[in-house]
Amino acid sequence: MVLVNGGLPANSACTIVVNVTGITSGTKNNMTSAVTSTEGGAGGTTSASLAVAAPPTIVKAFGAAGIAMNANTTLTFTVTNPNVGTVATGVGFTDTLPAGLVVATPNGLTNTCGGTVTAVAGASSVTLANGSLPVTGSCTITVNVTGVTAGAKNNFTSVVTSTEGGAGGTASASITVAAEAMPPTVSKAFGTASIAVNGTTTLIFALTNPNTGTALSGVGFTDTMPAGLVVSSPADGVVPWRHDHGD
Repeated sequence: MVLVNGGLPANSACTIVVNVTGITSGTKNNMTSAVTSTEGGAGGTTSASLAVAAPPTIVKAFGAAGIAMNANTTLTFTVTNPNVGTVATGVGFTDTLPAGLVVATPNGLTNTCGGTVTAVAGASSVTLANGSLPVTGSCTITVNVTGVTAGAKNNFTSVVTSTEGGAGGTASASITVAAEAMPPTVSKAFGTASIAVNGTTTLIFALTNPNTGTALSGVGFTDTMPAGLVVSSPADGVVPWRHDHGD
């Protein structure tokens, strides 16, 4: 800003007002040259300082890359004040959870950001209002979430804001909720409807895994024979275990 050929009546003052924009953060120390006039020559200078604050930053992370349906994990938000000379106040953001992901019961909420965190059990959002951060400080908010439907859940926050720094960026994280595995099924059949005393027939058990994408392990069952029916000795006619086509 430059003034040339200004004029001042005797024993008077004037003002000049101009808008300025801070395009980088930090303390801006501003000093003029000496003020001059034709009659009075060179006078003094003047100075002023202005703090330009950057907005806060936010990152988020789930406690696990994937969970089973109806299982819980943590969701953690980390908010940072990047300014070396300005405290951040009025810090806030909202995280709207994707469909199929809700705040767990209990919510397990922890908060070092101050202000007010809203994370109601069963709700689909987490909100921070009026948080505060010291210079170059960070804080965290952690809440438990539950996956109630299967699939990939891509989660984005709103922009994080502060009174001094204005609007910052967003944060994102993803988690996969696996479909709940269905149990195996079992059926059985005798080889014939009736046999003579001391006669022998087969007893066949068929086990099926109904899940298209999940292998089942630890499969087991017990069949207690009724009185008067025993496993043959030797166990002639036993059908070997088959593991093809789900049989």
